[in-house]
Amino acid sequence: MTAKIRSVLLVLLLIGVYLYVERDRGISGASAETEASVLQGERSDEPGTGAEKTELTIWSSLPLSEYDISQYEAANPGIEVELNVMDNETQLVERSLDNLADGTAPDILVLSHRMLGTFNTIEKLADLSSPPFSIAENLRNDVGDYVWNIHHSLDGRRLIAVPYEIHPNVLYYRADLLQEAGFPTDPNELAEYLEAPGNWLKLTKEMSRRGVATTEWTNDAVRTIGGGQFLFDRKLNFMRSNDKYKQAIEAAAVSKPSSANVTIWNSNGQDQLKQGKLGMVMLPDWGEGTLAGWLPEQSGKWRATALPFGARAIDYGSSRSFAVSLQSRHKEAAAKFLNGILHSSGSMNWLRASKESVFLGGQDSAALYQRLIREQPAEAVPTPLDDTAFEIWSTTLEYAINKGMSAEDTLDAVQRQISDRLTVKQRQLVDYNDRYK
Repeated sequence: MTAKIRSVLLVLLLIGVYLYVERDRGISGASAETEASVLQGERSDEPGTGAEKTELTIWSSLPLSEYDISQYEAANPGIEVELNVMDNETQLVERSLDNLADGTAPDILVLSHRMLGTFNTIEKLADLSSPPFSIAENLRNDVGDYVWNIHHSLDGRRLIAVPYEIHPNVLYYRADLLQEAGFPTDPNELAEYLEAPGNWLKLTKEMSRRGVATTEWTNDAVRTIGGGQFLFDRKLNFMRSNDKYKQAIEAAAVSKPSSANVTIWNSNGQDQLKQGKLGMVMLPDWGEGTLAGWLPEQSGKWRATALPFGARAIDYGSSRSFAVSLQSRHKEAAAKFLNGILHSSGSMNWLRASKESVFLGGQDSAALYQRLIREQPAEAVPTPLDDTAFEIWSTTLEYAINKGMSAEDTLDAVQRQISDRLTVKQRQLVDYNDRYK
């Protein structure tokens, strides 16, 4: 190879190396700038900032209304909603916690009230009382203190979620059967009558004598009340050593013969309803539509009222809420979504729009449901202890009722079990609450 050729090849090689280095420098420089802007919160994929599309991601264990999603997308060009429906709540919780920890969480989480205690101490959810979220301005007056309180962090400082579906537990009853037996049939009069434990027992025994059961199972009242109230206050005090729980436990102990011992979720129980052999059921407010679908021939015979003993209980399994991850880069889009769907499909909105119920004989059931939501006592809140505490409650309660233990002994047993298993965690959570004091 001549010296002239070698010189040409050397020049070409140097030019190639220079171009490669400059290309690599440009790529890494752009990446560094992008990474810095993300870490500093300067990058935004909100519509109108140069991005072609904004993808708003939502995780839920149940579907959301396709109509609501399509309406939101139509009103917000450039935003697409990606809804990921998990197989169950356990999967949703586990994946959400993992992704919140590593920074890959979705924009919005749809949480049942039962799940709120898992998320209210981790400080990975946005404070929905701060901009750009303005949906909390009138929320407290609308939903009442209880619903307002349970959507805050355990220390009460941040609004970590907002309610979407709120389902109070209700006593549905056959007014015609009660009238034949001489009991009050007006919903308000019956609710007042059943506040006295003795009247509840009198009614259940008389209806049983007439061949009409008033509960599916012996422990329906205490199970329903317990399924709609949390167990602790913010100081981690146990909140179930009160008269209403004692009355419900005592009623379960003496009203065993008055129960149908069937579930309405199979054909045997539904046949009992159709034949008038089961004249009362305790269900969340969506039970009105369920009963109407099963029993169209009984339209006008049913009514709804508050639970016995003056208890209030919002079902924590079917009630759902929206939370926004703190790391979301689409908070403005998420705020628009929450604001729109809460004012179009949220429970309080459709309750205000509801009319007299044909199935319930013209009763304004929506007004009843709203009142029950707002009247629920506000002291108990979700905590990270709930899963274990609810398990202790359920197993101890079933054992105590089967053994014929007194209500006081039953509640004492629950508290002992909770103390034995959760004292250390209770102290840790108290310290968490006190850290800003």
